[in-house]
Amino acid sequence: DLVSTLHRATVPDEEDRTVALRVIAHDLCEVEGPDRQLYRRFRAQATASLKFEHPFSPTVEEVGEHHGRGYLVSPFIDTVPLSQLVSEHPRLSVDAALELFEQLADVLDSGQEAGLTHGAVSPSTVAFARPEGDGRPQAAYLAGYGVGALLELRLKRDRKQLTVVDDLLYVAPEQLRQQQITGRTDQYALACALVHVLTGSPPFVRDSIGGLFGAHLFV
Repeated sequence: DLVSTLHRATVPDEEDRTVALRVIAHDLCEVEGPDRQLYRRFRAQATASLKFEHPFSPTVEEVGEHHGRGYLVSPFIDTVPLSQLVSEHPRLSVDAALELFEQLADVLDSGQEAGLTHGAVSPSTVAFARPEGDGRPQAAYLAGYGVGALLELRLKRDRKQLTVVDDLLYVAPEQLRQQQITGRTDQYALACALVHVLTGSPPFVRDSIGGLFGAHLFV
């Protein structure tokens, strides 16, 4: 992913418990100067999320660094990423989509009440319980609390070198303008995700990052 890589890992000293290990991109951990504040904000947000619990958001159990690489540990949940769900079920019915997205909206509402803004709602952080057979998923999950500051750092540092990837499909205009991220940022991204599962495509499909960002800013 653009800011981190998600691994399925095993904790050997806990009866081989399976966890999700999110490892932060190396270059984002080594920043210096003013940009270091954004990495510190990530650490602060990730640490604050240790206290956040919601049935549809994997609880962050550990935040740390190892050999200069930041990481987060949360329980492993067998899910299907949004992009995979759309490829296998090109369009969800309105009723099915709204039922699932009520769960995601409740995660974001609860996060706001706990003082947390996500800032990185995307096909990389939205996932669904693995459907049984050909049925539709019964639950939706939102991971990635804490990485919003890292996405802000990536947009600030590497904007001209970026390509169109999942992490950027729902980016809000204020993120592109380097303005403060609020709960409205998450609402915008959640609406983009809802369009994606209802239509089979994200709101804007562009070949270039300039075209994608221009669409979010002006279309």
